[in-house]
Amino acid sequence: MTLTLPRNKEEVLHKGSGLVMLTSCPRCQHTFRAPCCGLPSPEPSPSLPLTFILPSPPINPKPNRQLSPHRPEIDLERLTSTLKCLRISGWYYEGVNWQESISLLSSTKPGTFLVRDSSDPRYLFSLSIQRATNGPTSVRIHYRDGYFRLDAEPSLVPAIPLFDCVVKLIEYYVYMSSDTNRTDSRNNHHQNEQVLLDRTGQKYYHILLKTPLYQRTKFPSLQHLARLKVNSMLKNGSTVPKLNIPVVLKQYLLEYPYTL
Repeated sequence: MTLTLPRNKEEVLHKGSGLVMLTSCPRCQHTFRAPCCGLPSPEPSPSLPLTFILPSPPINPKPNRQLSPHRPEIDLERLTSTLKCLRISGWYYEGVNWQESISLLSSTKPGTFLVRDSSDPRYLFSLSIQRATNGPTSVRIHYRDGYFRLDAEPSLVPAIPLFDCVVKLIEYYVYMSSDTNRTDSRNNHHQNEQVLLDRTGQKYYHILLKTPLYQRTKFPSLQHLARLKVNSMLKNGSTVPKLNIPVVLKQYLLEYPYTL
């Protein structure tokens, strides 16, 4: 199936290969490129196949579960929506490569993170993280059949949580790293540590995803900070449509229903 967008290029969705080929979005003008030949990326990337050992449910926020067959027409909607939320977040560094992300994170505290465009053209985004030791690293974010997930060993891919938005994915892993989650699970602590495994299977690192690195020119406004606070309170079970507030405020909350 071919998706034609109102610019100069046509790129093809290859469902079987798992590569999503999209040209510039007519709304946000963001360009996605991914090779269809299956050749290695011409540009190096520090990402490794990572294994995240995750706790058992119930947890909050929850990942998506892909219950129905994928519909190719949903890709443009998902990617456009994700880009919109990432740009609102203030911690999406569009156009930054992995070397620049290392420089940005080098003087930050462990657990500081940002999302950027992947240096590997086979992927759309990468999550760059400051570790407690050995400095920053990056994890590729896969997109396939309408869902995002973190990079993982092939044998563990079926167990990796899926998300319909990158911001929701990040929110999930921040929650997994939070003191609240560790306190709630103190009697089962060994199942709630997030651990990555390098490709040799010999080195383990404790993952801490805690604080986004906001761009200096996109630091959140007071209005956005208020939205984040309201969203965090709504996690207790309330929903935006039930709030007794003007419609315009409901729309503002629904535009970015996350806590980061």
